[in-house]
Amino acid sequence: MAAHQDCTMPTHHNTYTGNNHAADGPPGVLGVAAAVAAFVAAAVWALGRQRQRVVTTDRTTLATLVRKPMHFTEHALCRMDCRYMLWVSSHVGETQQ
Repeated sequence: MAAHQDCTMPTHHNTYTGNNHAADGPPGVLGVAAAVAAFVAAAVWALGRQRQRVVTTDRTTLATLVRKPMHFTEHALCRMDCRYMLWVSSHVGETQQ
């Protein structure tokens, strides 16, 4: 008779621990959407900070350049002179027509 009583005993025990077992699997649509949204938000924030740094650097550089006198080399002056002569010669014909 003892063998018959062993057959009626439950073969598994209640192993519920209060944890959400669904979290053990893949993240699902909401998890992926949340991860993508977090990545996009971080990228937008980082780009905004980068632009802010570039604008600040550009303003600082421009302010420094404005305070300094401009110096030209002999080569630069020659090139500017040649360009001016080419520009004048190309526009002289327009005024005479």
